[in-house]
Amino acid sequence: MSPRLSRALTEGNIDAAAREGLRLLRPLLRGSNNSWEIREMVERYRAANLIDPILKLAHPGETRSYSRRMEYVSLCEQLGEKELAKPILIALADERPDDTVVTAKLLQHLPADQILTKAKALMKMETLDDFGLLVGEISKNEGDDPF
Repeated sequence: MSPRLSRALTEGNIDAAAREGLRLLRPLLRGSNNSWEIREMVERYRAANLIDPILKLAHPGETRSYSRRMEYVSLCEQLGEKELAKPILIALADERPDDTVVTAKLLQHLPADQILTKAKALMKMETLDDFGLLVGEISKNEGDDPF
């Protein structure tokens, strides 16, 4: 835990603690081999009741920024609040129907009975290469190597 985060928590300054917690999480969200660090951080943040303040701070609001919205989606997933990401993903999927990363993440948030229907529709619309990328992205996010 960083000295700034420790100090903010000691002083009871939840806003400052959330800002510092988010600042520490952002680079880890962009990395590919940081899952143990993120899990460790999430456990500490959960114990300090920082999950909700961090998510509130990171919420993209009305922004149209793709990167801010995708960062929020990743943050929700890592902090165990996947349901909060679903409306953002639905909006992104509507805006960017050809974005296989968004589609893959959205599929992960759908109920099981809707995943197959959505996947079949994608197989009809997309090229086989795009669908392969989609399967690869889903598997990567789930920690599996499909190939």
